[in-house]
Amino acid sequence: MDYQTALHYLYTLGHETLAMKLGLENISCLVNEMGRPHQTYSSIHVAGTNGKGSFCATLAAILAQASIPTGLFTSPHLINLTERFQYNLNPITNDNFCQIMSQVKLIVDNLMANKQMLARPTFFEHVTAIALEYFHQCRAKLAILEVGLGGRLDSTNIVSPILSVITSIDFDHQQYLGNTLSAIAREKAGILKPGVTALVAPQQKEASKVIQEVAKEVGSPLIWLDSEEFSNTPDNPDKDGYWKIKYSDKSLTLGLRGKHQVMTAKLAIRAIEILNSQGFSITIDNIADGLKNTSWPGRLELITSNPNLLFDGAHNPHGVRALKKFLESWLLEKQYPIKVLVFSTMQDKDFSSMAKDLFPLFDLVILVKRSDPRAMEFQNPSSEITSLTKQILVVENTSKALEIAYSKATSQGLVMISGSLHLIGEVKKHLKDSQQPYQEKPYGI
Repeated sequence: MDYQTALHYLYTLGHETLAMKLGLENISCLVNEMGRPHQTYSSIHVAGTNGKGSFCATLAAILAQASIPTGLFTSPHLINLTERFQYNLNPITNDNFCQIMSQVKLIVDNLMANKQMLARPTFFEHVTAIALEYFHQCRAKLAILEVGLGGRLDSTNIVSPILSVITSIDFDHQQYLGNTLSAIAREKAGILKPGVTALVAPQQKEASKVIQEVAKEVGSPLIWLDSEEFSNTPDNPDKDGYWKIKYSDKSLTLGLRGKHQVMTAKLAIRAIEILNSQGFSITIDNIADGLKNTSWPGRLELITSNPNLLFDGAHNPHGVRALKKFLESWLLEKQYPIKVLVFSTMQDKDFSSMAKDLFPLFDLVILVKRSDPRAMEFQNPSSEITSLTKQILVVENTSKALEIAYSKATSQGLVMISGSLHLIGEVKKHLKDSQQPYQEKPYGI
């Protein structure tokens, strides 16, 4: 099986979200037949609404500095599916991916033929199985696994972790997880396991109550991250939007922009402390170097070009509020003459709330009608939406949106890409395919 054949097979299984089936029966059957590869290494299981990907990337960067063989499984990807499977911060090769995909498909075909499995596993169940086997083949000592959606019935929830982590919980994916914060929190807290320590970021009161209830029910010891831990944070970032935190009498610079990454870094440090208490050996220098060198594409990622490009995958109201706080000071500092927002989101998102926070910061907003069946179509925006900024355009595709954005922003302006990680992936692929000259800004310059 070559790479394109493997991709074709996976995508014929249906849309990753629209065709998903929450539950652990199929993935359990599949990994059992594969020899339970996830039991050959320790796992850290991460759920939450916002910040879980950044947390996973930060933790993986610190562990890389400590030379601990580590697998990292995240979603979604931006350009290539192989981005989801990393070992020691390097994505899986196409050859390794195809080899494991062939192995998984053969097992699935046999299970289906023998009627041991009544329905073919979903896209995400397949990629979860690939990740678990890949880390086994790499002889990982530790794997960081990000939940795909929810937690309780997510296919990653078959692992028995040495640490569970819950990042900030807010409203998102209500059609799958429930319409109240309590219901959503209960699904996220479904990753808690008996006797396994759970590290929890600061939460809203309603979510905190549910997490405590679930932890008590299953017997999972909780460690809550105090928002004031590790000394006070400096009042302002540096000129490029990077913050510092103080820990163990050291000033540590973060490699991810935005004040919201301060909490991510603190959560990662506390996770490292827990790992050290369990027998790992990770130094303060490892922490400092890992924080500084964390890379997480598409999250306040600045590319200097003509015009400048800023990517951020804020895809729900909570994420957009964090982006707004960053932009309010960033745009004041940078004084871009023209600011253009290229925006897309999914049909199930609170578009009105996101627009009210984000659109007034820009001179022009370009709404992209993407081909994804989940994407919002933006037919005739209401007067309430159009009044939020000087001009709003609705365009048919990403290529046209970029063409307009570049012409309007001019060489010294800013083009912001946000609202959907899938949109960011399309833009990055367009730039790559068109060989558009751009250069990622080096750290600290």
